[in-house]
Amino acid sequence: MSLWEALGLLGQGALSAVWPVANAELLVSAWSVRADTAWALMTGTALFAVGHTAGKCALFAVVRHELRLPRGGGRLAEQLRKAEESLDRTVERGPWLASLLLLASASIGLPPLLLLTVLMARTSYSFLGFTVICLVGRLVRFGFLAWGVDYVGHLPWG
Repeated sequence: MSLWEALGLLGQGALSAVWPVANAELLVSAWSVRADTAWALMTGTALFAVGHTAGKCALFAVVRHELRLPRGGGRLAEQLRKAEESLDRTVERGPWLASLLLLASASIGLPPLLLLTVLMARTSYSFLGFTVICLVGRLVRFGFLAWGVDYVGHLPWG
């Protein structure tokens, strides 16, 4: 793997973290088809997961320090405030449940990680905890996806 491929994977990971149109799963699948060795597959998947986590952490930081949720009386604003308050109460009772929710979101996608990132940034949840758990979940998700696509691609079809 060249330096440009590595930087490309980091960049694609970061882009897909904040722009849902750049589908992370599709990008990882495409990379795993292209990877020619197990080392390249593992390295590329890890680089993509690190880039994706960096993008989510950047979003987390921006939301925590800059974004203010709408205070209007709209239905979406009301639902966001209720979800934020519920998650904040959960974090205050103990971070374990929120951490498990984040791990599930990062590894299996339920609830969507983009939404959970925004909501968790509005709570007192630790930035370091968010980073570590998000990275572990993304490594699991993208690792299973990449190795699965690689395995299917090497089956003897005929």
